[in-house]
Amino acid sequence: MATEYILVAEDSKPNQLVLTQMIKQFNFQVIVCDDGQEALNELEKIEDRNIVAIFSDIMMPNMDGISLFKKTIGLEIYEDVPFVFVTTVEDVESIMECMELGARGYILKPISMDSLTEKMQHLFPDRGF
Repeated sequence: MATEYILVAEDSKPNQLVLTQMIKQFNFQVIVCDDGQEALNELEKIEDRNIVAIFSDIMMPNMDGISLFKKTIGLEIYEDVPFVFVTTVEDVESIMECMELGARGYILKPISMDSLTEKMQHLFPDRGF
């Protein structure tokens, strides 16, 4: 099986580390980006990588997660890749807007292994996590 990657767009180094370590426990490789613009740049240049999901913070410098999401669904190669928001923002309007556009959900910080496991089971139901 080809290596599978999850892209993480998160500006907080501690949150990057926690999320990366948790995701690796599900046997995925992680591409970490410090903001939405860096994540978009990575997505545009790595079309040969097998990106199976994108996890993004909402509030980030340079490009926020909502803008990243909107630009990602505009890239044909990634339009069906699950996009999950990982955020402290409990802004119902932003979350609802993203869900209407096709986001696959959100996880509120601080991230727990239980909440990530639940989301991974939802995203990859055939994996038996």
